[in-house]
Amino acid sequence: MLKLLALDDRYRNIRGPAEARHDREEARTHAADIVAILSVQPDPKSFLRDFEKQFIADLALGVRVLKISNQYFRSNTSPGLLAYEEYLVGDKPLDRAARSEIAGELERAHRLLIGVLPATTFYQLLAGIEDCCDPERNEALVKEFLSDLENTGMSVCSKDALRFLPTSVFGGAFNHGDKFVVSTGEVLEQLTEPELMLARQHLLGCAEQLQENEELPKRHAHALRRAEAQKTV
Repeated sequence: MLKLLALDDRYRNIRGPAEARHDREEARTHAADIVAILSVQPDPKSFLRDFEKQFIADLALGVRVLKISNQYFRSNTSPGLLAYEEYLVGDKPLDRAARSEIAGELERAHRLLIGVLPATTFYQLLAGIEDCCDPERNEALVKEFLSDLENTGMSVCSKDALRFLPTSVFGGAFNHGDKFVVSTGEVLEQLTEPELMLARQHLLGCAEQLQENEELPKRHAHALRRAEAQKTV
């Protein structure tokens, strides 16, 4: 977790141009450390479960860290793997054998990292939550989501509110081998319990802008009642 946060900090060079070179070097080291940590894990799936469980006490942090892991390591051209490649190359001239060795190591590292990332659908769910809570950019999705909640008398703060996210939020680009999503419930059933908790927390955070909207709470009073009000019903 700390290495992912440090990698993001250094790669984005938030300290400014004067620290750019040093931050890039630090980013390479953090990327290499992440690969090294994961390389000694005997069971990637068990590691992922344990990694996710640590965020139960701070779900917002968990969402941030898992987003960073996806952003930096999902594809073989993601920033984290590019930084790891820079670490491997260093300042050394490369002959054909060295280039082949580095290519093999990058392929191994990518397979390793994919093995400890949540499924693509988890990240699609997070993005879908953001889309369904952004009336300025996605008015139709917001209306569909809130109307479905309103019709059942359910609040966005409810534990089951995720099930009412429109299936269309999963209609983006798919990787080879990914299954077509038939229902939101199908996606939720595939997630681990920590992932469900993280997604629910993300919905609560994103829904605040809906509850603070001047018009939406008037049209969707049940859907946008806050958790405190819901407890008294």
